[in-house]
Amino acid sequence: MTNKENKILLTVIVTTFNHELFIEKTVNAILNQKTNYSYEVIVADDCSTDNSQLLLRKIYGKSKYLRLILNNQNLGSQNNFFNAVKLAKGRYIANCDGDDIWNDEYKIQKQLNFMLNDKSVVMTYHNADIIDESNRIIKNSRLSKNFKGHDDESLILGALVPSSSIMMIKTDLIRISSIETLSLNLDSLLVAYYAQKGTIKYLSSIKPILYREHVNSMWNTLDERSKLNNRILYYIDLLQIDIKVRQKYTVKHQLIKLYFKSFLSYNNLPFLVRLSPKIVKSIFS
Repeated sequence: MTNKENKILLTVIVTTFNHELFIEKTVNAILNQKTNYSYEVIVADDCSTDNSQLLLRKIYGKSKYLRLILNNQNLGSQNNFFNAVKLAKGRYIANCDGDDIWNDEYKIQKQLNFMLNDKSVVMTYHNADIIDESNRIIKNSRLSKNFKGHDDESLILGALVPSSSIMMIKTDLIRISSIETLSLNLDSLLVAYYAQKGTIKYLSSIKPILYREHVNSMWNTLDERSKLNNRILYYIDLLQIDIKVRQKYTVKHQLIKLYFKSFLSYNNLPFLVRLSPKIVKSIFS
């Protein structure tokens, strides 16, 4: 390991699966960042069945600080991400999905400047514009007009934080990697966990990332009942982490409300019966 490698401050983790149409632009936007901080990029491909891995091998020589993880079997998004975290050399971690685009060439510089100047800050994030599969902007700003940042309770209950905008301290990320989640909301769970560990700041000075919305994405293909079920699973996941007592009561209250809503609105008995032991344990523990 060279002296330069010893000084790597940030690891950018790009998780990808079947993103052959987008991955090159995603990686190039990260490699072209203008910053005086040393950083590396780990691209973790989760056994793509398209030409993503072939493209990544072609990109590989562009930077000696670009590292590839090409899985030969599908690990799932959560395991793929945490596998990359374990190999990260940086003290800070930034996340980018393999089809999103960083749109501010000073993003790394701005976020690290802020976090290094205030050690109470454990995570920063910023806004996102939504683009389609043809790179057309279909919505300016995923967050509300004049948005100033979420409060801690909103962050814990799953408020929107664009995942590819996040930068965080690695130490807390390692501690949460052992939790086996039930829901699809790993990003929200990470934000909730970090909200317990320090300050999370919204940075309006950074240009929005370009968040790609797919018509046939997993979330967009779920019906309302499935989305409600996932919300219930998220609150069960949330009660596995060390959250403050007052906020724990809020989460339990929300979990009970959603349990009855699921039963009354959708007569969702098989799902609720199967989940009842976990729900009871979460509420009464």
